[in-house]
This record gives sequence, structure tokens and C-alpha cells, in this order.
Amino acid sequence: MTLRHRSTAVCTPVFLMLAIQLPAQQAPSAGGSTVTGHVLCADTNAPAHFASVLLKSTAPHNGAADRLQQLEDAMKQAAASTGEPAKPLTAEQKQVLALTEKTMASQNKAEEQAADMRSAVRADIDGSFTITGVKPGTYYLHAVYNGYIDPVTQLSDQDFASTDPAIRARIALIPTVTVSGADAARADLRLARGAALSGRLLYEDGSPATGWTVSAIQPKSPEESAQLTAGANLQLSMSGAAEIPKTDDLGQYRIPALPAGEYAVRATFAPMNLNVVTLDASDDDFNPFGSGLDIAVYSGDTFTRADAKSFKLTEGESLSAVDIIIPASKLHTIAGHVVSKSDGRALNHGMLMITPKDVPIIPRMTEIRQDGSFQFKYVPNGIAYTIMVEMAEDTRPTAAASSTKNSPRTYVPKWEVVQEYGPAQITVTLGDADIDTLSIAVSPLSRTLPAQ
Repeated sequence: MTLRHRSTAVCTPVFLMLAIQLPAQQAPSAGGSTVTGHVLCADTNAPAHFASVLLKSTAPHNGAADRLQQLEDAMKQAAASTGEPAKPLTAEQKQVLALTEKTMASQNKAEEQAADMRSAVRADIDGSFTITGVKPGTYYLHAVYNGYIDPVTQLSDQDFASTDPAIRARIALIPTVTVSGADAARADLRLARGAALSGRLLYEDGSPATGWTVSAIQPKSPEESAQLTAGANLQLSMSGAAEIPKTDDLGQYRIPALPAGEYAVRATFAPMNLNVVTLDASDDDFNPFGSGLDIAVYSGDTFTRADAKSFKLTEGESLSAVDIIIPASKLHTIAGHVVSKSDGRALNHGMLMITPKDVPIIPRMTEIRQDGSFQFKYVPNGIAYTIMVEMAEDTRPTAAASSTKNSPRTYVPKWEVVQEYGPAQITVTLGDADIDTLSIAVSPLSRTLPAQ
């Protein structure tokens, strides 16, 4: 099996879990109970015009644990299919599994909220709502309304199961409604306006940075939390359960609906070559994973999360002029070649992952090009990075490349694996200049490849 046919089976289970889906929550069936009420804005006492009103069951949900168990079972089956004896997990694999569990919990929460949105009802212009066909049970009643806080989305499944008095006090503020499945109930909602952060995102030359995704983060939380939140918010935005703030044509942004607390601002951009549609790795522009490293910049004009400037917000406060200058001159390129340790021959298939050293984040990836080269662009300087090579191969085409009528630059060659290589890892520190002469040597595997 070549890399080109197994590129979706990246060895890190963070990506395997994307293929495991749980059934979506079903909409309440007709003939159940009816819940009515009004949604008002607490700060103005005006109706929350056309707000989305939702019910969430108070019963505990173990979706994330179920998904993790499915993943572990799939990994065991995959290992058994190789016929090789099981090996104890390495420290890196344990770290990846821990991150995978957090990823699944975040994705599970987003899926639940997205499923809830599919069964949400739209309040009328006067804030009144009617939910019909509600099954027997007890539910939290909440609403999604731009600029106002939805307390349910601020809590995780672990929070709802927690016995911590502070968390239980927050949960107690959420209205609940209990129905038998054949009755009617009434409950009203008053929404609290959230705090907000706003400002401009600019490049060093003063021009606006447009199309950047902006988010408020807890300044002392790990970077992986921001990555997981970003992925969950993308899913929620597609369902209408949340909006993703982006900078406009003037570089302006506004992040609303924040509970009182301390925040830093994180802005991200994924620079991808949108003109490249080729699947031919010999093309110098080929890179199915974009630049290999999304750019992330923080308030305080820094690429380093630990140096981000934070701001304390009171309830409903709106803080403006939180501007960020992107220090683009501090972004550089890390490039080089992947070669065989035995004879120095350049390898033409494989994956590379890069992470800041000793910082637990989801790795960014790129692919080995046909000439054995690789490139990570837009890498902040002054940081030590770990670069890992996985699934490296020496391959050769067995059939002429073909193209389709509709996509003349889309090539689908067939590849034969000549030799597989084991993983390798190096650490580099990026200074004030590009690194373009890295050579990462990998050792050939001794096992015999199946006949092609």
C-alpha cells in the first residue's frame, strides 16, 4: 500500500476519529408535549426577535467515551491485521491518545449542539415560541441569540456531571421544564448580554488583514484548547449554533457574547494555494495540507501564546481598540529533504509533522515532494520545533499519469513501493533567517513488502 492510497490513514489517531460518527439526535416526535413561553433580553427587557430556542435533555450523555472506545477498538483491529505482535505505547503515542480524547470530547459537544440546532424553533418577532412534539423528560431551556450568552454552550458534558458547588450553581440558573409527553408546559427565558472585544488586525505596513478568524481565549489555557475550540466552532457555525468572527475588508473584528472574565485575542489564517488542483507530487506547488502551519497571532502583537496580552471584562462590558499588528517579518520558512540513512537517496513519499517543542498542540502537516524536499512556511522565529517524519517511502510510478476532461491538471498515477522507512524526529531552533538545508535521514524497515 502506498502513501498515496493511505494518506487518510495517518498514524496519529487524532485524525482517525474523524471517520467515526455518532447518530444525530432526532427531532422530537409529533404527538408529544408542548412547551411555550417568551424570550426577552435582560438588559433592555425587549423581545429577543427571532431567537433560536432549544431544549437539552438533563440526562447524562457519554458520547465522547463511546467514540473513544470505538477508536481504540478500530486501532486494535488495525494492529491485528498486520500480524505483528502488540507493542507498548510510546510516550508520544500516549500523548496523542490523551489529545485525541480531548478532541473527541470537543467534537462530541459540537455535534450535540449542532444536532440540537436542527430541532430548534424560531421565536416570533415578539419573542414568543412554541415547541411541539416534546418527548417525556426534563430539559434545559436555552436560546441562541447574537450578542447574548447561552449558558448551555459555556458548559461541557463533564460540567453537567460535576459535583463542584460553583459549577452546580451555574447550572441551577438555567431554566428547566419537565413534561410527560402528553401535556403542556410554559417557561420563559431572559438572556444576559455578553461582553465584547473589538479592534483591528493590521500588517506591519499598516494595511488591513482581511479574512482572519478571530477568537477570545483564556490566556492561561493550553494552546490545544484553542485549536479544539476553533474546530468545534467551525462545526457549530455550519449548524447556525454559533458565528465565527472574521476580520472585514478594513481588518475590523468584534467578538461578542463573552461571559465576564479575562481574555486574550487569537487571530488565525490558513494560507493555502487555491489555484493548485494537481495531485501530482512532482509539482513544486503541491501540498494538500496548505502551508503546513497555520499562522496564529495574539493580542500584544506576538506569535507566542505565553506572551499574549490579556484583558479583564466585566459583565456586559464592551472593550474596543484591541488592535493587533502582525509581525510578519518574524515569519520564516523551514525546508529541507528527507533521505535514506543507508545510502542518502532522496525519498519521494511521506508525511512530516511540526509542533513547537514541548508544547502540546495538534500538529501541522506537509508532504514529501517528488524530489524528497519539504517545506513549512510562515513559521514564527525564536522557537524550538520538533519535526517528525512518518510513513516515508521510496516509490516509483507503475503506469502513466492520466487526467480527466474536466480537470486537466488532476493526475492519478499508480505507485509501487520500493522500500518503506521508519519514523524519525529532529529538533530545530528557528532564528532570524530561513532554514532551507535540513536533511532528515530515516532508516529502512527490514520487513518484506507484499507483491504489488
